[in-house]
Amino acid sequence: MLAEYLRLAFRTLGAYRLRSFLTVLSITIGVGAIILLTSLAQSGLATLARGIEEIGGTRFVMLWQDSARKAAQKQGDYTKGLTYADGLALKREIPFIEKLSAVVQHDNLVTARRPGMREKRTDLVGTDDQFLSSWALTLAKGRNLTRHDLATRARVCLVGDELAQKLFPGEEAVGQELVLQGQRYAVVGRLAFAAKSGMSFGFSWNDLAVTPLTVDRPTGQVSMLAMTRREDAKTDDLLDRANAVILHRHNQVDDFQFFDMGGALKGFYAVFYGMILIVGLISGMSLVIGGVGIMNIMLVAVAERKREIGLRKAMGAPKATIMSQFLVEATVLSLFGAMIGMVIGVTLSLASAHLIVLFNKSWVGIVSEPAVIVAVLASAAVGLFFGWYPARQAAELDPILCLRSE
Repeated sequence: MLAEYLRLAFRTLGAYRLRSFLTVLSITIGVGAIILLTSLAQSGLATLARGIEEIGGTRFVMLWQDSARKAAQKQGDYTKGLTYADGLALKREIPFIEKLSAVVQHDNLVTARRPGMREKRTDLVGTDDQFLSSWALTLAKGRNLTRHDLATRARVCLVGDELAQKLFPGEEAVGQELVLQGQRYAVVGRLAFAAKSGMSFGFSWNDLAVTPLTVDRPTGQVSMLAMTRREDAKTDDLLDRANAVILHRHNQVDDFQFFDMGGALKGFYAVFYGMILIVGLISGMSLVIGGVGIMNIMLVAVAERKREIGLRKAMGAPKATIMSQFLVEATVLSLFGAMIGMVIGVTLSLASAHLIVLFNKSWVGIVSEPAVIVAVLASAAVGLFFGWYPARQAAELDPILCLRSE
């Protein structure tokens, strides 16, 4: 029976191809928009989540310098701000810290050049020997910074992949000299290209120079401490222990704040689902408009096919059969638009992913399968909902009046 309904539906809709296509255009746009926008949002979240996961994910916690909120009058009794010694104390006193790195950030880009060459602008990061492991960076050539470099305030540096290409095109950067802010440094290591994006911590992943933090900060003051807890530990335990250690070292002055990446991820996911809801509401309006169009065309079809309806009823077709026939036609019409929209949405999602990768190599292109399924099912539901009234009208027609109609 269903096969017969479908055969009749395709025959009827095929007779009015242009009218059918124009009717479902809104559904096509709505389905395509749902798939495209949801895929882009999901791709952005996946790119961000991958970058965060590479540096420890929900196990990653940062400690920032901040203005004191309590006991500020005691600040004169100790060296203000976070220090490299604070980081060493945390690593020593909290056994479930897996990795810890101290970082000195510079608010503005600094000048970098080869001796005798034009200056370039880049990020400068002062740090320790744990920087690469803490931030999931790797060396392509040369060596890492060492504790000896920090102790002797050695003027050595690592250069990012992009900075190396800017300053030493076609040459190996390791072994060369680099002038940073007017001071000469020996390049001892070149970082491999880091395919990270979506999350910035105040410096570029590839266009940067990395120096021992003690060169610029002989007292060991730092901008932040980046920590990764062990798998078997809890973030709350780390935060409690770290807070107690730093408060003790800072004379009970809370001139610092924590940033829990796990909590931040929850916020990102909340924003993502909020975006999906907005996309659904906007695109749903197109589906509703398409549904109204389907209702109109089905009402016209009922008026045009009264003699057919009357003849079928005269031959004994029950109301349920007539109603089912028109419901199937409405649903097929809606799914026709959904299929076209699905093809357009998937195609645009794939094309967008390839285009974005040209500018952002770390982009994770995703075609949202849940969005495809939900959009198609929603379209079928729209067809059934808006096709019910015309189908009911057809089922209630008087066969005698139908046979008399022109």
